[in-house]
Amino acid sequence: MQQDRTRGRCSWVLARSRHGLRVLGLLLALTLPAGAQTDTQRAAARSAAQAGDKAFKEQRYEEAALYFARAEAIMHAPTLLLFLARSQAKLGQYVQARESYIKILREELAPDAPAAFVAAKQSADAELPQVAAQIATLTLDVPGVPVEGLRISIDDEPVTSAVVGVPYPIDPGDHRVAAGADGYEPAATRVGLSAGETREVTLTLHRIATAHSAAVGQSARSAPGENDTAARDAGGDGSGVNGMRVAGYVSLGVGVVGVGLGTLLAVQFVQARDAANDAWAECLDKSEQGCDDDALEQETLDLDDEASAKGTQAWIAYGVGAAGLATGIALLALGSDDGGGEARVTPYATANGFGVVGQF
Repeated sequence: MQQDRTRGRCSWVLARSRHGLRVLGLLLALTLPAGAQTDTQRAAARSAAQAGDKAFKEQRYEEAALYFARAEAIMHAPTLLLFLARSQAKLGQYVQARESYIKILREELAPDAPAAFVAAKQSADAELPQVAAQIATLTLDVPGVPVEGLRISIDDEPVTSAVVGVPYPIDPGDHRVAAGADGYEPAATRVGLSAGETREVTLTLHRIATAHSAAVGQSARSAPGENDTAARDAGGDGSGVNGMRVAGYVSLGVGVVGVGLGTLLAVQFVQARDAANDAWAECLDKSEQGCDDDALEQETLDLDDEASAKGTQAWIAYGVGAAGLATGIALLALGSDDGGGEARVTPYATANGFGVVGQF
């Protein structure tokens, strides 16, 4: 009996969702305040919502989510957020879907708010627990390395190191978790998470063994008469400082290239974004009923994806450039210190990358 009631409730929610999508265009036309937006904005939002409705019915959920997000950006309405959340849930993007539902529930509606807005909040309240139950939780531990110096990525996307040791909500599925830090070999692992699962993952970073540390160890084991020679072989005659200056200039070069590349990518991002907006506007101008040119719609989606990729690449390039400039300035400053005869800079190379390690 309980199972029958559960199946009945699910069928009712699904039927209500389908009905809501069918009448979405009508709701936008009838329930939004006339003075809140211009006629052009309302028409654009209605067109995007209708395109999202069509994509959702045809199970093209990624396109549906994009259209509903655009409609919401043009003209806010709880109904649009509701359909965006449903599209995200269909894509398995439960973390994003939960946030969309929460935005609906946190919105304070006026006493005379349209019935459609009230119904959207009620639907969000009913659907949120089902989506939240799908979200997995990952707790990452990187022992022995300060959190502030860590570089963390999940599925090759950088995330703040503050997530270490904190339960991190994540969509179920297979994920790649990686960690790195200066002076350590990076580590990575793959984690398969099922719906609602809680998992703890430990990544152990090992210090990089450098040629300098090996030379120092050999010097400590040498005979008393050989100490001076061993010290010279290890760079005690001041060549370490010269090496530091060389490394400083190399780092400055990397920094300049990174900033330059970031600027180029930023320009390409703006161009791709503007081209997407122009294509969308052209598509809307072709018909009073909204965009019905499939080629222009696809062109807009492709340009949006390109702009997003260029933006992400630009930020990464700027980050690398800034790190290179800061490192280069620091190395040059230390290398110019006449009293720094004990300073060392030793290049290293591993299977995962290359760099320099210094002792000051």
